[in-house]
Amino acid sequence: MRVRSRALILAAAVGLAAGLASACSSGSPAAGSSSSGAATQSITIAGNAPTFTAAAYVAQDLGYFAAHHVRVTILDNQGPNVPTLVVSGRADIGIGAAAAEPVLLTSKGQHVSVIYGEEGGGISASLVVRPGTTLASLKGMTNCTIGTYPQGTSAYGWATIFSKDLGLKCRFSVYQSAPLQIAALTGGSVNAIIGSPANFSATVAAGKAAFLINCSLAADRAKYVPSNPAWESVDFGIPSNLAAKRTAVEDFFLAYQEAKDWISKNGPAATAKIVVKFPAARAFTLAQLTSTLTTNAPFTAIPDSTGQITQAQWTTSLGFFANFGLPDYSAGNPQYAYAKVIDMSYLQGS
Repeated sequence: MRVRSRALILAAAVGLAAGLASACSSGSPAAGSSSSGAATQSITIAGNAPTFTAAAYVAQDLGYFAAHHVRVTILDNQGPNVPTLVVSGRADIGIGAAAAEPVLLTSKGQHVSVIYGEEGGGISASLVVRPGTTLASLKGMTNCTIGTYPQGTSAYGWATIFSKDLGLKCRFSVYQSAPLQIAALTGGSVNAIIGSPANFSATVAAGKAAFLINCSLAADRAKYVPSNPAWESVDFGIPSNLAAKRTAVEDFFLAYQEAKDWISKNGPAATAKIVVKFPAARAFTLAQLTSTLTTNAPFTAIPDSTGQITQAQWTTSLGFFANFGLPDYSAGNPQYAYAKVIDMSYLQGS
């Protein structure tokens, strides 16, 4: 297990030329090599959207990846397709995948390792409706439809929870992306949609929709989210692939965590100015990115901002996943146990 001095690492980063950012398939600044002469290893990550992979872009742009001798290719804007890219071997790490996805893959006989915790605390628990719709009117609908993500996602899990806890008599209509959800809501195909508030904030701001539940607000989190929050978004990979690139994976997370620390210190506005430079973010304006990153910020510190997943947290998460519509799921199934699914050695080793 390697122990590295943060001071030495930062010194190496300061000594990098401005153009030494690693290559990125989504059109990052030009690739370079480390000035120290150490071997540079390559790794590919797959992400849902640039607002959820912001730390990777910060690490790319500020030279953290280059300082750690790792060249990172980012396959972004993949949405629910992230697990497919990981299983197929096109990506080494899935960034920000729904935490229940590894469990779903495990139930199908595909062994995976969860190696970093990203977000929790109700990040996909925001319920959005057309203007004028109230909770009472939604509850009174006998032919109600909620637009959500597929089974196995946090959005599907929260749709299940709210249907039960709020007494909604709604069926689910599944969509593969937030823009499709929004189009269904504004076009009248569904009565409500559910997911991350960051996905819907621009539509709400434009007056085309309204938050019925907005869990980016502390008051709504306190009312609707359990006090012992589960992990909803994690990073994972195939054990054999990760092991074959252990050094690169450890170096990736060294740089990735430094970028997270930079984001925590400098805030969403400064982060957005970096992310907006990358072609993967071309669908966003700087103002939209800033707003979205601000909305996401509370969830990155829940339950832990350093990526560590404890056994107690995983046990809570397994209980939470019972709401996700996973086929033949049991939280007590030993194949989902912490020792079987969680591998924190890539963080401890870094």
